[in-house]
Amino acid sequence: SFQKLNGILRVEGIKEAGIFAETDISEGDLCLSINGVPAISENVAMRALARTQGNVALLLFPMANFWRSMVELTIETKYDRWWKSSSECVLFVGNDNTHPINLVFSQETGLCTIQDNTDSDVQVKTMNTIIHRVMKLLQQSIQSYISTPKKKRDSSRSLSVSPSGKLQNPSDVYKRALVKLDEMRESGRFSEEEYARAKRALTENAINTAN
Repeated sequence: SFQKLNGILRVEGIKEAGIFAETDISEGDLCLSINGVPAISENVAMRALARTQGNVALLLFPMANFWRSMVELTIETKYDRWWKSSSECVLFVGNDNTHPINLVFSQETGLCTIQDNTDSDVQVKTMNTIIHRVMKLLQQSIQSYISTPKKKRDSSRSLSVSPSGKLQNPSDVYKRALVKLDEMRESGRFSEEEYARAKRALTENAINTAN
């Protein structure tokens, strides 16, 4: 089943006997398209699944992988990492386990908070800035398929949808997010460092899953 939070469809539950039971799909993953159809709502997603015969092509953005990438990209290497769960990472230095730093990621917003050891020198501001902007890019990519274009776009920077509303390429949502990422850098809203980190995280986490 799916749930829409902050404009993005998320995998809410996987049935034990369902078609995704033996796949790598996890609860909390973002669903961007199903068989090329933009996942703009729960109803659209369920209809796309109901029409499926045979394999299902999903474009997913695995949040657990994204969070791991963010920790690796923004947290100093002096900290050892232990992932207590897919959304909670414990940091500690060497053999010092007496003052762990707990990073907890929100399933709703994707953002990171430090719990317990709030006096540590670990900073999550940069991480949260990148997470927020990447999430916003994905939201804008999905929303762009809902609104009708008011003017002809430059073909070198646009992505098309067939008359039926089906994406001509199953990775178009992801490509549109990259286009918006480039635009944000060009407008100065992203620094070169933020751009490189966000693009790397976006690239590493956009995958097609078939069952």
